[in-house]
Amino acid sequence: MVKISENKYLYRIMRFDHAVQVLKGTLFFSHPSQWEDPYETHVKHSYDHAIFAQCWTTASMSDAMWRIYSPNFLGVRLRTRVGKLTQAMQAYTANNKGFKRRLEKVRYLGQADYKKETVQLESLMTDSDFSSPSLGADLLCIKRSAFEHESEVRAILFNSNAERKEGGVLKGIAVDFDGIDLIDSILFDPRAPDEICHAMRHYLKEVLKFPGAVRKSKLYTVKPR
Repeated sequence: MVKISENKYLYRIMRFDHAVQVLKGTLFFSHPSQWEDPYETHVKHSYDHAIFAQCWTTASMSDAMWRIYSPNFLGVRLRTRVGKLTQAMQAYTANNKGFKRRLEKVRYLGQADYKKETVQLESLMTDSDFSSPSLGADLLCIKRSAFEHESEVRAILFNSNAERKEGGVLKGIAVDFDGIDLIDSILFDPRAPDEICHAMRHYLKEVLKFPGAVRKSKLYTVKPR
């Protein structure tokens, strides 16, 4: 596990309404089955129903990330620090018995190396002497190199109280915390219409009373020579 500096910035691009939920105090940790990449859940193990996660990135400026996570130009980018997210997760696990947490950088591997490592982890997971939720979390911290542009950090929660249910798994866990304290700045999609940006900024500042910086990304702004 590679230790991440507590002062390191983390970013997350999401729909405006989802960002409002975060600022109002709800972090949603999804079950990996809700994600598009089928490789996230192709290894089955005894803990796979009880591990939930959310994805952040260390990439502050990324054309690819805006295009992927803000397809309608109306997404917003939230910024926090590793230390703040860690504190929010620590508070939740301390107040909810049976929960464990992890915050870790994703490692990106070529197809052959990815297959080799997942096969090794799968072998350990099927051995009752070595199987553990920690190994299940390890599986979520490796991805194929095709996703390397994401520069991803994963926040992971394991719920030892979760029961396996027939017909599906729990879609996610809503974690309560102080959203205004967690997020320190908000950036609008550089392609968003100015009128929409003004309306969103008004809501964030005047209704939610968000104290941090709120502005439109200048990714595509050409500076005069």
